Amino acid sequence: KCRDSGDCATNAYCDPADEGSCKKKNANGAACKQPETCASGFCVDGVCCDQGCGGQCQACDLDTAKGTCSPIVGQPHGMRLTCTPGADGDPCTARACDGAKDVATCVGFVGADVTCRSSQCDKGVETFSATCDGTGQCGMAGPAKTKVCDPYVCDATNNACKSMCKDNMDCAPGSTCDAKSGKCVSGASCDGEHTVTAPNGQATDCSPYKCQGSTCRTTCASVDECVSGLACDATGQCVAAASSAPADSGGCGCRVSAAPSSPRSYALLSLFGLLGLRRRRRIRAAIAG
Repeated sequence: KCRDSGDCATNAYCDPADEGSCKKKNANGAACKQPETCASGFCVDGVCCDQGCGGQCQACDLDTAKGTCSPIVGQPHGMRLTCTPGADGDPCTARACDGAKDVATCVGFVGADVTCRSSQCDKGVETFSATCDGTGQCGMAGPAKTKVCDPYVCDATNNACKSMCKDNMDCAPGSTCDAKSGKCVSGASCDGEHTVTAPNGQATDCSPYKCQGSTCRTTCASVDECVSGLACDATGQCVAAASSAPADSGGCGCRVSAAPSSPRSYALLSLFGLLGLRRRRRIRAAIAG
């Protein structure tokens, strides 16, 4: 039994937890808590390491090189000091290990694992989210990348353009929702009355309103915006027109015959007139005689 590693050979250490047994020192990459358990004499980042590996941007626990002191990318490992954070409101100016230029300090910037702009969608235009580019900038240089949602509209739930529709409210003006495919289609046309026809041939009846452009009206301002036979009421709704009452005759039961409208009628009237004139002349001649 041993009381400490001095009681063991140079290539062994004393393990009090195992009844004071001397055990062979571990190779690089093996888990460790004390340097004396490692053949190299270095216990760094929880593993036996080939050297002291004390640089801020070094580590000995990389999965690809466990037990070998290596430069790292990103944030320091273990108990090392963290890199300088970014300026207020600009996460991309935060420093990070670059894995190449310097292993002693953080000379790089955070990269694509840090989001610097969230996606937004407003008035039919989606602005894409962006991540830091590793040079202290947010996304690519220049204006933010955008996309026009037409024939769809913005989806308020995820700040992006919609890609499917359930009804015409999910489509941009001038487009309609094809219920069968769930897609917004553009180029719908109005027949001038109350039918809107989509490019796929699907017809939508706008009754009791007339269509306008490529959409159905939902209110009216005059009778001209309602289908035939309907009127526009004070609330802007197309409703059944009230029946017209017959004009007051003033109590007179007389009926006026319609004026003749055919050539034959005019000829008969002329003949009757001529006969009447001759009769009146004969009567006047008899009286005079």
